[in-house]
Amino acid sequence: MKRTLSIGLVAVVAVVAGLLAAGAPPFGPPSAQGAAIVLATVGSGGNGPLNVAVNPDANLVYVTNEASGDLSVLSGQPPFAAVMLSIPVGAGAFPEGVAYNSSGNAVFVADNANDVVMPYLAVAPFNVLGGPIPTGGAPIGVAANPNNNRIYVADEKPDVAVFDGTAPGFPFVAFLPQPPCAPGFPAGSHPVGVDVNPTTNQVYVADIGANQLWVMDGAAPWGCLPPIAVGTRPTDVAYNPVNNHIYVANGGSSDVTVIDATTFAVVNPSLAVGSGPWGVAVNATTNRVYVTNGKGNSVSVIDGSTDTVVETVAVGNAPGGVAVNPVTNLIFVTNYNDNTVSVIEDAPAAPPPPPPPPPGGMEQVALQGGTCNPVASTYPDATPIATIDGAVAPPAVLESLWQFDGVTWLGYSPQFPAASNLTQMDRLDVVFICISGSGPGAATFTRPVV
Repeated sequence: MKRTLSIGLVAVVAVVAGLLAAGAPPFGPPSAQGAAIVLATVGSGGNGPLNVAVNPDANLVYVTNEASGDLSVLSGQPPFAAVMLSIPVGAGAFPEGVAYNSSGNAVFVADNANDVVMPYLAVAPFNVLGGPIPTGGAPIGVAANPNNNRIYVADEKPDVAVFDGTAPGFPFVAFLPQPPCAPGFPAGSHPVGVDVNPTTNQVYVADIGANQLWVMDGAAPWGCLPPIAVGTRPTDVAYNPVNNHIYVANGGSSDVTVIDATTFAVVNPSLAVGSGPWGVAVNATTNRVYVTNGKGNSVSVIDGSTDTVVETVAVGNAPGGVAVNPVTNLIFVTNYNDNTVSVIEDAPAAPPPPPPPPPGGMEQVALQGGTCNPVASTYPDATPIATIDGAVAPPAVLESLWQFDGVTWLGYSPQFPAASNLTQMDRLDVVFICISGSGPGAATFTRPVV
């Protein structure tokens, strides 16, 4: 139903008040981005926030607080400050790695002190699913493959434990590496970071003790490649499906090793980042990679199309875990010494406006629904108001037209044209087009190009 002229005038006044107030990249499509900015820094809900995972389906964020032994659930949307729940992980727990499995709608938390993984329902009431899952000992990293519904846990003892991600029970499947690939990790190995390539079902494991990356099959027959030498003290690993590269954060050498996931050739042995990198995460929507620099109190942003660092964003004290919501293009970073989480926005830059049409033609101006849109009329002087009315499409959404003549407001209603006092418009007069509906592009106004 159309509004009356008086209601349209209120909308006009609100609007007026508001008015007063080179070369193709080598590694995939370019990440046309605006500048990454910290939107908010919020409390983690516990002490010593170490790692973080994102549930893009429910827009939730899960934070493991190592010092207070709990798991916090935060809202992944503004105002970000609401800690929805803090869940004690267990007596004497040291919760470290955390992963969300979309196939089972579950969150898995590695309890390093109690040698178990705790499974939780990923949405309210966030209850424990079954009970603790025993691992090989001192679990630290967790990854989930939603394609085969498998959970991979890096144990410092050392091994990688594989579980079926189907509740109840989450039955044990295997320890990696398996013969004939290898009888196990060699002495001195300490697997910490783990990620999965869901397409090939390969598991990537950062071995902080041996300065190596392990590449193992995530299902029988459990093959593997010879370990790949990386930098000093690798702490985390992430796979980028856009450019098919693997990124290994090396905390000791303050760099990232970049590896081709097809040939397993080292693309860059030491891409320099900040001091003491710890965590790494990929946004496959934008082809960007984010590395937390634990000693540098910053996040390095890598453009995956060139594998170069394009930005460094200051965050809190001792950033560690990092996770990306590819739907909202928000990045969540845990700051261990601050007991906070930094929320970074790194959305794609707005596309350039289309070129203007040639003079003499017609153009369409998009109108916002549920408001009055100020638009310059380019029709000739003394154009009848019926012409302006007819230039709005679809016609059913037009509520009223308004013009301020310097002294008073003149209005036109398509419902009551005879009672309207706005009868014509001159070239370049500003007309306020009030339309119903909501959102951008609810209607268009067609006018001559000048």
